[in-house]
Amino acid sequence: MFPSVGLFAKIECPFRDKCGRGSLCLFDHRPPAANANAKRTAAVSVRQVAAVPAVRKPTAVTQPAQMVSTPPTAPIRSTPPPAPVPSMAPSPPPPAPTPTPTPAPAPSADWRHLTINYDASGPGYDARTEQQAVVPQLKAAVGERVGYARRQRSVEMLFEHYMQLMDAATVAAAPWVAAEQAILDEAAVYNGSGAGTYHSKLLARMRELKKQQ
Repeated sequence: MFPSVGLFAKIECPFRDKCGRGSLCLFDHRPPAANANAKRTAAVSVRQVAAVPAVRKPTAVTQPAQMVSTPPTAPIRSTPPPAPVPSMAPSPPPPAPTPTPTPAPAPSADWRHLTINYDASGPGYDARTEQQAVVPQLKAAVGERVGYARRQRSVEMLFEHYMQLMDAATVAAAPWVAAEQAILDEAAVYNGSGAGTYHSKLLARMRELKKQQ
């Protein structure tokens, strides 16, 4: 049992005069008049306490917000619209340059003495070689490493290759050019090869000409 702190002494005993506990009873056993005076005194005390005005807490005084000064902004200048570009009619294309005819190269005399029909100083000279393309006829020489018939056939094949590479205008302007190139190519192959390498070097030269077609 927890100890009493005198709280029950303010409450009237429910048994009053019939309580058999005597001085051991925790409740109030005073006469009713004393209890009434005690209740009125308590009520007056409660009213006095309630009448005391409550102390107000000081309210915080809010300071007005400081005005932030905004720097003046510079006035925005309106950009004038760009001036319209005058429309210009397209200029006509420049006239095509007039092709200048290329003069025909002069025939060289160093290869003609290797032929029969192109050598003007020989008895077999053919005057048609100055006006049209003619297959050159190679002169035979004593002590050749390669037979004459084989070399003449090589000249003819080289001549045909050069005729395919040249256009009609070049042939008309210089009809002897194909014969000149054929004679010079065959002479270069012959002078740079022996009896066993002539054919292989000739084929290599013809392959180079075919790549140019």
